[in-house]
Amino acid sequence: MGEVAARLELADAYVVFGHTHRAGPFPDDQPAEWFGRAGARLVNCGSWTYSRFFLDDAAGVSPYWPGTAVLVDEDGPPRVLSLLADRTHAQLAPPPRSPHSKMAAAASAREGGLAASGERGPRRVA
Repeated sequence: MGEVAARLELADAYVVFGHTHRAGPFPDDQPAEWFGRAGARLVNCGSWTYSRFFLDDAAGVSPYWPGTAVLVDEDGPPRVLSLLADRTHAQLAPPPRSPHSKMAAAASAREGGLAASGERGPRRVA
């Protein structure tokens, strides 16, 4: 983010990003991490995708917790909002997948491919 701001010569402007998954800045962050080398003030809205790999055990406290947004008012700096901080892991995690769901999907795709090609499936060779 800082490199982009520097190459665009944004100096002390606020730069709001929405690509990286780490939202911020938050009050406990190191302020220097949120400035570009030319002085731009960086803000990132984070992610709306739940990914357990990036999260702490406590719900809503990780900067990777989904559901953050950036509010840009006419006055003052952009503010990072945690819109889903009150949700639990169980509420945000995708439902568990059946171990058979991948096999069923693969079989369905195979059958669809065979039907489209006019073949009937494996042939026995004598």
